Amino acid sequence: MRHYPLSIFPQTFSLLNLFVFSLLAEDSAVLSALGGDVPFEIAVGINGRVWVRSVSALSTVLVSNAILNSEHMTKEQVQEMVALMIKRSKTL
Repeated sequence: MRHYPLSIFPQTFSLLNLFVFSLLAEDSAVLSALGGDVPFEIAVGINGRVWVRSVSALSTVLVSNAILNSEHMTKEQVQEMVALMIKRSKTL
């Protein structure tokens, strides 16, 4: 595990504490769906705060929005949403 000062993570947002635990799980649907196509790093705090860092501003926003939108979705819905977001981001 790497340790970074949190100031180098440009995007920060807060989530409900229960959803944070699903991000920490090894089988997180949204992180698995994103990980194959978008290079990114996240730091997840037990206090509900999430820090995101990626190679570009577009990728950072994509990852942040995917995480925020996936909170109340099933695994299949998350996979469809992420695929659509990635497809649309490639046209920009």
